Amino acid sequence: MEQLRLDVRRQRDGHLVTVAGELDLATAPVLRECLQHIVATPGGHLTLDLSEIEFIDGSGLAVLLYADHLTRVHRRNLLLLTPAPRVQRLLHMTRTKRRFLIYPCP
Repeated sequence: MEQLRLDVRRQRDGHLVTVAGELDLATAPVLRECLQHIVATPGGHLTLDLSEIEFIDGSGLAVLLYADHLTRVHRRNLLLLTPAPRVQRLLHMTRTKRRFLIYPCP
């Protein structure tokens, strides 16, 4: 496994953040800070590409829930793009899946 990698791209309708590697206690604060910066700037949707997540724990889930809260407060949309199977499993096991717009729908 490898540490967290983020790739942020401005798009016509918002931002795309590709999240890859490990999203855990050690790396979650990095993503949280990145998302705070993005949502603080004017823009449209926030899309998180989670297809390259190799590991996620409760701290990673907490950041996803924070992103959901943050985007709602700023009246923006959050979309989870192609979550890796382990992300889908965690969302299902914690019954938090219904809080997110997920594409494509698993």
